[in-house]
Amino acid sequence: MALVVFLILDGCKQATIKKEYYPNGVLKSETAFEKQKQNGICKRYYPNGNLEEKLEFIDDYANGDFCKFENTGDSLVRGFYVQGAVVGPTYWYHKNKVVLYNESDFQGNAYYVIKYDSLDQKVIKEEGVAVSPDITLSKDKKSLNSNNVSFYYAEPDGYNNHLNIVADGDTMFFLKNKVHLILLKLSPKIQNHIIKIYSEFESRNHVLISKDSLIRSW
Repeated sequence: MALVVFLILDGCKQATIKKEYYPNGVLKSETAFEKQKQNGICKRYYPNGNLEEKLEFIDDYANGDFCKFENTGDSLVRGFYVQGAVVGPTYWYHKNKVVLYNESDFQGNAYYVIKYDSLDQKVIKEEGVAVSPDITLSKDKKSLNSNNVSFYYAEPDGYNNHLNIVADGDTMFFLKNKVHLILLKLSPKIQNHIIKIYSEFESRNHVLISKDSLIRSW
């Protein structure tokens, strides 16, 4: 039977760390709680004491960077969670070398994939699209009169995805990020929206892979 210990870190914030141990006394997991929900870093360990997994929670949902390891300590996978789903870039390893890279959208569909040889790291297979076709329109949580448009774009390490986005006739300003997620707030004064996404996708040596455009209307 595993031993469970709760440690109170800050009484004002009601922050606690739940520690679980293997029967032999080796730490099995550390989970941060605040306001009776998982909030903060969660770590899980192998029976030999090596780190198995590290991820972050916000209000009981996995959100942010995560990484997993073999029981030897070698990297297994690293990527990102958004609201409990693995999205954007994910790296899979064998003996600490990347063997698979994929990018996934809201629905869990991989829209870009690169497979590598585990010995010389040469690309074995590469396929996908520069922009995920899963473009989502949703209500703004802070202002129900406004709409948000969100989608994922491909940009493996060293690649460049030159994006131009026009929403309802206006060129949109946006910032790229490590999750490869674009989130746009649309004007509440417009009921029927049209968004156009233009992409010029370049490889590491600046060779043009594709020129694409997507149009969505709601």
